[in-house]
Amino acid sequence: MKKLLFIAALGVAGLVSAKNAEEIKTENAKEKAPVEKTISVEKKSTAKKPYNWITIVSPCGAVFYLDMNDYATTDAFWADAHHFSDVKCN
Repeated sequence: MKKLLFIAALGVAGLVSAKNAEEIKTENAKEKAPVEKTISVEKKSTAKKPYNWITIVSPCGAVFYLDMNDYATTDAFWADAHHFSDVKCN
């Protein structure tokens, strides 16, 4: 009989402590959620793109470099490459 009461008391204590643990976890999750969002925004804003330098050799032999990440399209890149080649050669 003592064993049965002991097991019942452990079961009740386990249920009570399980309910308290859920409440604590939800409160901590609510407090931590805004902090995680602000950290992720800061990481995104400070991330830099790697450089993608392209070597351009103009017809007159002048060498210059353009970063491909600075251009939205390849047409804009080649327009600048031709412009700089004209400036360097003339």
